[in-house]
Amino acid sequence: MKVSIIIPVLNERKFIKRCLDSILKNNYEKSLLEILIFDGGSDDGTYEILKEYEKKYDFIKVFRNKKKYQVYALNEGIRKAKGNIIIRCDAHSEYPENYISTLVKYHKLNIADNIGVGVSYRTIKNSNKPIYVDTVPFGSWKVGILKNCQK
Repeated sequence: MKVSIIIPVLNERKFIKRCLDSILKNNYEKSLLEILIFDGGSDDGTYEILKEYEKKYDFIKVFRNKKKYQVYALNEGIRKAKGNIIIRCDAHSEYPENYISTLVKYHKLNIADNIGVGVSYRTIKNSNKPIYVDTVPFGSWKVGILKNCQK
């Protein structure tokens, strides 16, 4: 399945390389991946770092978020996404190498509309089984669910 990752950023020079490098180290097939990054007007060198990644990887696309707020970046990302699954990532995070493939695996099982990592570490020890929660931070959705919400 084609996956679109959306990352809104603003002044993330200290974090963005670790974030992107962790996504690039994921075991998911790169030909099935696109990373859409929306910069809200960084003035700390973030945009220049992003442009270097964009030159190096043809599946990374960098856009200016002229409205600055994350919600505009996310909505524009949803409109531009070509993937079957959209994953919302955060520039302050680093992702384990099986992050994308795990989310895709559970989407293929059709067990929920929003799949993510949740915060089960607070209540469940050493569980590898999926659990149902009200929400997850930085979720992932099949594209139809999000595009239908924008109508």
